[in-house]
Amino acid sequence: MTYEYFLGKSYLLKDDYRKASECFDTNFQRCPRFMKRNKASILIHLCISKMQFGYTPSLSIIAKYKLNEFHDLLLAVKQGQLYTFDQLLKTIHHKYFLSKGLLLHVETLYLLVVRNLFRQVWLALNKENKISIEMFTRAIEWSNHGETCDPLQCATLLATLISQSRVKAYISYKHMTVVLSKEDPFPKLQ
Repeated sequence: MTYEYFLGKSYLLKDDYRKASECFDTNFQRCPRFMKRNKASILIHLCISKMQFGYTPSLSIIAKYKLNEFHDLLLAVKQGQLYTFDQLLKTIHHKYFLSKGLLLHVETLYLLVVRNLFRQVWLALNKENKISIEMFTRAIEWSNHGETCDPLQCATLLATLISQSRVKAYISYKHMTVVLSKEDPFPKLQ
């Protein structure tokens, strides 16, 4: 079991989140119930691995293992709250994630937060498939508590999400518009 845990950690260091989550998942299931601290440690790494694919654990399992640091992080990721996400990483839980060696992995969730924010914009606009980049820019500014965002920076974030297949769309730079796929523009992450 120890081997599987450290194998998962090595995959995590190599950014191979799929293999890491497989190792941690197996390890979590095999770990006896009375070893709560070990299960909590495995669960932390399992959560980070699976969150890279958009999977977020239930808040009840987070509460069961007293992983309070993850509660706010999960809400920020699910709801697309950029300001909260930044504050959690920069000040509130910075030392915690740094001590666990997970800070860089948690920072990679930023694009997932942006994706979820853009999905909320799409839902708020009644699933409109043509949305101006200006709307997404305003959403980022609103989510960042008024911190300005350049439309070009927003277009870059959208282009990154599209290239990673996290959003099915294309960008019309001529009209500064994003044309989302009519069928599932925000697919489940693989």
